[in-house]
Amino acid sequence: MKQDLKNVEGLVLRAYNIKDSSRIVDLLARDQGRISFMARGARRDKSPSLNLTQPYVEGRYNLQPGRSIYYFKDGQIQNAHLGLRKSIRRLALTEFSVEALTSVVFTEGDPILYDFMVTYLGTVEEAGESDLTRLLGAYLFKLVSLVGFRPSLGSCLECGGGVKLPLVFDLHGGGMVCDDHPGRPGQRTLSMDQYQELVAYLTQPFREIREGSLEEKGELYRTTARLCLAYFQIQTGRDRFKSLAMLQDLGLV
Repeated sequence: MKQDLKNVEGLVLRAYNIKDSSRIVDLLARDQGRISFMARGARRDKSPSLNLTQPYVEGRYNLQPGRSIYYFKDGQIQNAHLGLRKSIRRLALTEFSVEALTSVVFTEGDPILYDFMVTYLGTVEEAGESDLTRLLGAYLFKLVSLVGFRPSLGSCLECGGGVKLPLVFDLHGGGMVCDDHPGRPGQRTLSMDQYQELVAYLTQPFREIREGSLEEKGELYRTTARLCLAYFQIQTGRDRFKSLAMLQDLGLV
């Protein structure tokens, strides 16, 4: 039988309105993984769960087990992440980022992944509008690495030799290949700037990536973000995202 879950540290990924005033919440819990729970009456004006069940809220939750789902008992907001709603581009980026996360994260708890997501959202809140595309590329490259598809950027996939010109990235193989080997579909020739971007995405924390962003490099960030998206889609097999069209319309990718 399921036990009560007390003081669960979690981030609301999505909330679905049901019936007259209730919500089903998809929560990413730091130690328990993804949990679904129902918050009865959450949409009433004076409900204690009204704000706690909003998307992207970070809080602590006490949950009671039911027959097939947990039920919200009470909780406390730690960070409402209101800055994510400062602009339509920031909100669209957040929605897509959550959709990408839920496409590869299922039920098991992973504190490293949880901290990664919370740190990323905090950086998006602080970022300027011109920083968002660079953060998107870094997010996708880091996320795909965390779920088991870390690319090899320091040596050739085929022979283990050092990286040299021309710089070729193999989307299917998962890393760099030198020109001693025949080309194949799914390989992209990179500029030195693109290669350095990919290295930065893997090695630098989000805050450094944001602080190093330059507005005049917007096109570089967009082409690199598209490369990171293609790599994510190929490696994970998740290639359809409802929120991607909005990102494209807003010029983020």
